[in-house]
Amino acid sequence: MNNNVLNRAVEAAKDLIQCGINNNELAKDVKVYGGRQVQATLSPGEHLYDDMKTWPGGGKARVNLHGNPHGNQHGNPHVNPEIENVASCPEVLGKRSWGGRDPFKVFYTILPVEYVIIHHTFTTGCYMGNQCVPIVKELQNFHMDELEYNDIAFNFLIGCDGSIYEGVGWHRRGNHTYGYDNRSIGIAFIGNYNNFSPTQVSVEAAKHLIECGISNNELSKDVKVYAARQVESTQSPGLHLFNNMRTWPHFVEH
Repeated sequence: MNNNVLNRAVEAAKDLIQCGINNNELAKDVKVYGGRQVQATLSPGEHLYDDMKTWPGGGKARVNLHGNPHGNQHGNPHVNPEIENVASCPEVLGKRSWGGRDPFKVFYTILPVEYVIIHHTFTTGCYMGNQCVPIVKELQNFHMDELEYNDIAFNFLIGCDGSIYEGVGWHRRGNHTYGYDNRSIGIAFIGNYNNFSPTQVSVEAAKHLIECGISNNELSKDVKVYAARQVESTQSPGLHLFNNMRTWPHFVEH
C-alpha cells in the first residue's frame, strides 16, 4: 500500500471517530486503542500502531497508550511487573508461588477499570498459607473443570490473615460477576461471611490492594466498589462483610 492510500485511510479513521463523537455515538472522551493493547494479537500491525501514537489526543482521536498488558500471562511471584509504583502495593502471592494452573485462554480489560466487585468464596476461612493454598487450588479446579471457566473466577483472593493470592490478576478479565467482568476486578474474601465478620487485617489488605490499583492506573481514580449482592442475585459477600464495606473508601451504596 503506498503512503498516499495509507494516509487517506488514517484520516478517514480519524474523521469517522470524530463523526461518532459529534453525533453522540461515542463518548466525548472516547479512548482509542490498538488491538494489541487489549488482546494477544499483533493487530493492527507495527506500522499502523506506530502511526496511531501520533494521533492527536484532543482532536480527532483520543489514543490511549497505556502499556501493553500481555506480559506475565502465567502469574507472578509477588506483584505484577508492569506495576510501576510498587511501594504503594501490598505483597501478592503469585500463581506460580501457590501452584496455580495456566489458564485455558486469557482475555484483557481496557484500563483503567471502573468497578471493584467484592465476593466471598463461601468456603471455610483460612489463617495461614498451608490452609489457604489448598482452598485456592480447589476453587481454581472447580471453576476450570466443573464450570468450564478459562481460569479461576476472581482477580485476587484474600485470606483471613490478610495474605493476598493472585487469581487472574491485574488487567485480565475474570468470570465473577455477570455483566461486569469486562469492566471490573473481582476480589474474593476466603470464607463465609454470612455468619462471621471479616478480620481487620483482611479488610485492610483489600483496601490497600484497591489503592494500589488506583495509584498504578489499573483502576479509575473514581473507581466504584460494590458488593456482589448489589449487582446480581446472590448473598455474596455475606451480610457481615457487606456491612463492613459500607465504611470503605470508594464504596457506593446504590
